[in-house]
Amino acid sequence: MGVPGIMGAICLMVAYAFGILAMQMTTIADAVLLFATAPFFAAVLGWFALSERVAPSTWGAIIIALVGIVIMQGGAIATGNAIGNLFAVGSAMFFALFTLVLRMRKDGDMLPTVVLSGIFASVVCFVVANSYGSGLRIPQNDLIIALLMGVFQTGAGLILYTIGARSVPAVQLALLPLIEVILSPLWVALIVGEQPTKLILLGGLFVGAAIVADALMTARNQRAQTL
Repeated sequence: MGVPGIMGAICLMVAYAFGILAMQMTTIADAVLLFATAPFFAAVLGWFALSERVAPSTWGAIIIALVGIVIMQGGAIATGNAIGNLFAVGSAMFFALFTLVLRMRKDGDMLPTVVLSGIFASVVCFVVANSYGSGLRIPQNDLIIALLMGVFQTGAGLILYTIGARSVPAVQLALLPLIEVILSPLWVALIVGEQPTKLILLGGLFVGAAIVADALMTARNQRAQTL
């Protein structure tokens, strides 16, 4: 991995830590909306550090996706705790930095970066839990949930994300995870039985349409360049 891999691991750890703090200190609506600024940070960082040009269609997709997320949150923008909102923006920025590192080393194997991030996070969480919490005395139900999230929701997702970084530009790599914003209400509806509102469905349509349109435009441009 080298130094970039270590820096990427630290960035990913900080991104998740800031994300947790944001969800504890501000509204979920604000946190989700501000997490979605990651593609903007990735676009600027990718252009500045890697000279990755951002197509006009991708800029349009980012803006439309953000509009969709605002609609899903009922039109509210940054109404929660200011410190919590800053943590949410910081989480988006550090996740964009992690994405940038993956793109910088796209020709190498960066999966160890994800593993190293988990090791760093484990050490930090162990210290925090023993200093301010109840240590490692975790209820069985919470332990099962943590294991499932660690293996599938976080672990498997980051593995696929890291592999995708080998061929997808930084800005689009940060844009694609916004699909999670669409799927979250679906999982809640299927598993918990909580039906999404019309605003959530409308906003999700905006987000999904933006991502699909950007993918189609990118594919068309790549075909045109090979002809």
